[in-house]
Amino acid sequence: EIDEVLADTYARLAELRARTGDLVRAEKDVSDGLTHAPGRTYFRGHLFEVSGIVEEARAASLVDGGKAEEAAQARAKAVDLLRKAVAIQEEVIQSALDDGGARPRGDQGGSK
Repeated sequence: EIDEVLADTYARLAELRARTGDLVRAEKDVSDGLTHAPGRTYFRGHLFEVSGIVEEARAASLVDGGKAEEAAQARAKAVDLLRKAVAIQEEVIQSALDDGGARPRGDQGGSK
């Protein structure tokens, strides 16, 4: 669970940094978060979603700077990242449906 909390925290930090225009640090937060979410989990999917949001912000910044070609590349990368996020989340949902919503999460205080 610690890794999930850390992955989620990095995703939230990246979102905040993207909103303030600190895209370099936002990318670093996503990268750091991904080290805590190596499996196909909600948290990994969310980090890819945030990475797509960062790229969308980059594209907007590039448009403002008159760099249309680079902005188009950033938009394409954002779309790719958002598609990856959707694919991961679909897998997570399907997996939860397949196992009736049960998911091993370590010791939750119950007895075995």
